[in-house]
Amino acid sequence: MIVSLLIAILVWLLQATRHKQQLLQNEVALRKEAEEQTQVLIQRSQNAMLVVGEAGRVVFSNNAACKLFEYYDNELSLMSIDKLIPVCPLADIENENHQWSQKNGMQFPVKENNSVLITKFGEEKPINVNVSLVRYNDCECLLFNIYDISQQQQIEKQLREQATSIQMLLDVTTVVSEQQGTEKALQSCVNIICSTLGWSIGHVYMPNDDESLLLPTDI
Repeated sequence: MIVSLLIAILVWLLQATRHKQQLLQNEVALRKEAEEQTQVLIQRSQNAMLVVGEAGRVVFSNNAACKLFEYYDNELSLMSIDKLIPVCPLADIENENHQWSQKNGMQFPVKENNSVLITKFGEEKPINVNVSLVRYNDCECLLFNIYDISQQQQIEKQLREQATSIQMLLDVTTVVSEQQGTEKALQSCVNIICSTLGWSIGHVYMPNDDESLLLPTDI
């Protein structure tokens, strides 16, 4: 009776162990499949993406990242993220992400998402960076999703310049319509132009009687 009971217990333990091992194998297989799918998605992404492992080293980069940083794929591997992005901001991160970065010796300013990258040839490019946790090769890593905002900043600069020019013209028009006398109006216009463009000094030249020459004035 006791022997039969012991055999039954041993059989149950063996079955439980096998079941546990099978569950573990299934979990490993699912995790590997998920990581492979993640890698495929990263590689196919049109955004530049870097997977950063321990000590801030790049362990994977997609084609878009190689193009943006102007490196070959094998050149980016194991490079320090600090060399590629000297100030690495973490945007919308959880506390555990920040703890991960501190544990691996990387210092990240929090609540910033704009930075500058350095290309292979030393050129600086303005970027927007989002960072999140991702599993890669069964390790916890950081995924850098990088957007080149050079064109966006150029457009914004042009819009600001256009708005400034329009405002300057409006101010000059207002002054001319309100001022009594040519010299006062011209002086006011020079003041507005110098203030808007950041000039330290400005002079007015007036045409001579036959308008063949421009002559300096006291303004």
